[in-house]
Amino acid sequence: MIKRAFCILLAVLSLPIAADAQQLPPDQAAMRAHVAYLASDELKGREAGTPEYEKAARYVADQMAKAGLKPAGDAGSWFQKVPLLASRASAEPSMTLNGTPLVFGVDYTLRGSSAQASTDVSAPVVFAGYGVVDAATGRDDYKGLDVRGKIVAIFLSGPKGLNSEIAAHLGSRPDRLRQAAAHGAVASSCCGPIRPTGSPRLRF
Repeated sequence: MIKRAFCILLAVLSLPIAADAQQLPPDQAAMRAHVAYLASDELKGREAGTPEYEKAARYVADQMAKAGLKPAGDAGSWFQKVPLLASRASAEPSMTLNGTPLVFGVDYTLRGSSAQASTDVSAPVVFAGYGVVDAATGRDDYKGLDVRGKIVAIFLSGPKGLNSEIAAHLGSRPDRLRQAAAHGAVASSCCGPIRPTGSPRLRF
């Protein structure tokens, strides 16, 4: 799927927050207005490939042109075509736990894969804590576990109470899922509590 991509550098991290935008200097008020528009409900999150993304891209291009910048995209435009892959469930999936059917979108959700058209897994589930293996700290959540041919269940979030940089590294979900595969698991499940919004507690 080919979609247009755009980029813009916005120095907003140090922008002071004021209760009334009118209290800001004109340049800061303008910057705040741009960010407010791009983050507004009208653009619905600007997911790539949606009309709202295209609308946001055109808005940014217009602002860059007004600022006197020169385009350097395809054929002298502001945009560059890039390939994007998206995968979604073609039908509602099914899952059971100890013989009890789970409700998709309430009890669990799935991460799509472009590598295979369908997935059918039936195996015992083994809980592996946070699913972290780290030689530097000597931590191995798989110690004493045999997960070969099984489904590994781990916490959705990473370990708590660590230095923020270390926690970010050890809490990387893709890395923890790769660890499960490296230990022979046939599937992985990230588990967390049900939130007030009703978000799922299982993610496969």
